[in-house]
Amino acid sequence: MKKLILFFLTILISLNAQDKEKYPYDLESVVFEPVEFIHDKNVKGKINSLTFTPDGKEVYFSYIDEYRDVKIYFSKYEDGKWSESKEVSFSSNRNDNNPFISEDGKRLYFASQRPLEYNPSKTDYDIWYVERIDSVWGEPVRINNRLVNSPDNEGTPVVDKNGNLYFSSSRKDGFGKNDIYLARFDGTDFTDVVNLGPSVNSAFDDFYPMVDSESNLLLFSSYRGEGNGLAEIYFAELSNFSAENIKVLNGIVNTDGYEYAPYLAPGNKYIFFTRIRGKERKILYINKEVVGVNFNIER
Repeated sequence: MKKLILFFLTILISLNAQDKEKYPYDLESVVFEPVEFIHDKNVKGKINSLTFTPDGKEVYFSYIDEYRDVKIYFSKYEDGKWSESKEVSFSSNRNDNNPFISEDGKRLYFASQRPLEYNPSKTDYDIWYVERIDSVWGEPVRINNRLVNSPDNEGTPVVDKNGNLYFSSSRKDGFGKNDIYLARFDGTDFTDVVNLGPSVNSAFDDFYPMVDSESNLLLFSSYRGEGNGLAEIYFAELSNFSAENIKVLNGIVNTDGYEYAPYLAPGNKYIFFTRIRGKERKILYINKEVVGVNFNIER
């Protein structure tokens, strides 16, 4: 009997510990101003966008070097601190950008200018991915689907919990320079690609989509200039892309600077984003409930 009681107590303690387990970026309290995320001072000011593994203990990011080349780097949270950032194993000698890790942590999607065997001189961006097996990333695979990768630039890939792919593209059938598209996944392949329409997509650059499946929302970046700066972060209900439903995040996030690359971190508590003011580039984050977004829209 004592052994049985001890067994259940062990389970309860374990469950309680899991409930209290924090992500490395968790803050002690709700913040009402964006906080800078600095995991490695050596790459501070040189990060374009980032993504985390589901446990929040690995961060992958696009790193801009002194030559303006872009590579994907990573860092691990071990023994209470972040490790020195290193280049990923699947890197190439061309630009690799916009990493995004799937909800299950098994795939990392990214945009790359790497050449193809049948087209070694290509310079446009395509969407690629790597799969993780036994904690090791495999060889890069280009999404071999003409509905997704066109002769133009594709980038800023994001995948929702059902495998649907949101991405930006400069293909000629758009409304502006870069538009946001949705590639529907049928469990095997992408069978249909649609432009999200003239309310989401403007005559300017619209990119960096981010899906909050839990709250049925799409966040994205746009140059349309309806906010305070050069580029702002917008949001809309996924099931309603009408013009009146496209809203700009409030001035806590959007300032007179350049804000882009919204990212909902694991735990669904924080919005990370990039801000550029003058020559200064920062990765910031804030509790999502204080940024003027209704994240609890009825589906």
